[in-house]
Amino acid sequence: MSRTTELIPWPAHQRWYERTLGEPATALLIAMVDGTPACMVRFDTLGPGAAEVHINMNPALRGKGLGKPILAAACAYGFDHRKLSSIYASIKAENVPSIKIFASVGFVRSGERAGLLSYKLTRLTY
Repeated sequence: MSRTTELIPWPAHQRWYERTLGEPATALLIAMVDGTPACMVRFDTLGPGAAEVHINMNPALRGKGLGKPILAAACAYGFDHRKLSSIYASIKAENVPSIKIFASVGFVRSGERAGLLSYKLTRLTY
C-alpha cells in the first residue's frame, strides 16, 4: 500500500536508505520480533513538533496483530524522544487494515488530499 508502487531496484533502495540514515529530520525505526525485522516505521519532520509517520510491516508478519502495538510504541517514541506534539499520517482509502490500526492507536481523520486520507494524533498534555 506504499505510495510508490513500481519495483525499486536494489541499488536505488540502498542509496535511499543511506540518505535517510544521514538525515537529521528523519527517524527510521525497525521493530524486531523474535530476532526478525517485523516492521519499519519512519518519522519525517514537517516542522517544529510535527512529523509524518510511515509504516511498513514485514509481509510475512501481517495479520498477526503486531501493527497496533508497534505503531503505538513508535508514536510514544516520537512524542518522548523526538519531542513531537502532533503526528500525521496519509493512508490510501482502500487500505482498510491500516485505517483500523491508526484509529485504534488514537489517530483522528482530519481530511483528504491527493487521494489520500489524512490522520492526526496529538499528544495529550495534562
